[in-house]
Amino acid sequence: MSKKLKRLFSTLLVIDSSEIRGKKKRLHLLYEAREKVLLDFEIGNNKEVEHAEIILEDIEGSILLADRGYWQWEFIEKMKEKMKLYVRPRGRKGKEFMEREINRLIYSKRWEIEWYIERLKQRIKMRGMNERTLKAQITYMLLGQQLTMLIDALSAHPKMIRLIEK
Repeated sequence: MSKKLKRLFSTLLVIDSSEIRGKKKRLHLLYEAREKVLLDFEIGNNKEVEHAEIILEDIEGSILLADRGYWQWEFIEKMKEKMKLYVRPRGRKGKEFMEREINRLIYSKRWEIEWYIERLKQRIKMRGMNERTLKAQITYMLLGQQLTMLIDALSAHPKMIRLIEK
């Protein structure tokens, strides 16, 4: 995903990972909650925060929502300089975090990535699929989403078509 596209959509970002069945790897996803679009993904067997740092490398000034898997002090300190974080802590602090109404409202948006992952797993049968094919399938899906967004933008603003033609 290009740096410009990541910056364009950098408003309310949600990051999460999911196990790929039948493999010892995880699918790490960066999702933009307002536009409901996948911005970036990685497949690997590293910890969540290691892939998160790679995916979030060029992004600044956003709000980032993450679950307990990203509650690691070094990661939080690095990201705090670049963006506003809402990472739910583990244990009792996690319950206290959810008691604040603003945190509950913002954190409820994090569930959108969970639904997205479920839909993705329904569309793409990940079991038995090699990593290269899986990356290609997700990339095709991303391209389709981006083309749809471009068509919607051009439909909403016909004058943009004239600019492109020049």
